[in-house]
Amino acid sequence: MHKPFFSIVIPTFNRKDDLERAVHCILQQNYKDFEIIVTDNNSKDNIEAMLDDFRSNKITYSKNRKNLGWISNFKKGMKIAKGKYVMLHGDDDFLIYQDCLSVMHKLLKKRAYGFIRLNFLKFSYDKKRIFDYYKKIFRDLKINPKQKSEKIVDFLTKAELNFITGVVYKNYKNAYKDVFYSELGPWFRILHKCVYKYGGYLLSKHSFITAWSRPSGSFYILKNGKFKFEKYYEEISKVVNKEYYQDFLKTELKPIIIVMPAAKLHTSFKNFLSYSRRIIYLSPGYKYSFIFWLYFFLALLFPKFMLRIIRAHKEGGHISYKIPEYNKILQNIQRITLKS
Repeated sequence: MHKPFFSIVIPTFNRKDDLERAVHCILQQNYKDFEIIVTDNNSKDNIEAMLDDFRSNKITYSKNRKNLGWISNFKKGMKIAKGKYVMLHGDDDFLIYQDCLSVMHKLLKKRAYGFIRLNFLKFSYDKKRIFDYYKKIFRDLKINPKQKSEKIVDFLTKAELNFITGVVYKNYKNAYKDVFYSELGPWFRILHKCVYKYGGYLLSKHSFITAWSRPSGSFYILKNGKFKFEKYYEEISKVVNKEYYQDFLKTELKPIIIVMPAAKLHTSFKNFLSYSRRIIYLSPGYKYSFIFWLYFFLALLFPKFMLRIIRAHKEGGHISYKIPEYNKILQNIQRITLKS
């Protein structure tokens, strides 16, 4: 049985129209040695019929009898993947150039990296603008094999490992078993192994337009007194030294502090207080931090209706950054029309 070079894994749930666009853009790629694996988390919008309309033998579809949760749904697709490399792909994101896979294939034929990060732009919430939200990646970056874990974690952090779409790793037997249950970085073990063994590469050219989805309210709710992403932190702590880990935690918790008002807005006041205490428990230095207390009192003192107004103003304030290929990207988006 032929094993494709790329397995593109797309978990989905009730996003038929977005998924249709994503699959359409993949099938338009000028590099053709790939398979598309769609794992459906028990959607109600007849995704199977839509995929059948493509009449493509590159698509494998699997529907769960019940909703397994997003991580288990991802693991299922990763288990099915037969390709030499696995690319993770959100169902509401899409490739913007027809040569994205061929560019990556040429790079990997020159050197078989264990991990590739494809760069991405984001839609605004209203999907009327695109912007480079991270504004970090202006040149290609690479890391050689056999580096210390601290250097690997630095690289993976720069490569936005927590963002699903555009994560590409060298497949290996039972890789899916290395996925753990965390709202952030559940594939960290896979990427750490692959970068240590084969090195990694960050492609600065934008390959995807991605949807900017707000975290659901459940993201802010503690479970058994812990954040739902703490398992990711625990996995980091296993491979780096203590000093590095404390600095890592301080950096990673800063955006968690900044969204404290959202924690109050989307959950209960009791959970908001537990959320705040947990940050101090994980990184005690924040007890004396101005930024912690600024966002704590902002959340504490502002009523929820004012927090909603502030959020709406903030979301409306994003602009489309001037990046070199901006006009070309806009033209490509205009050409992306779904079969109908």
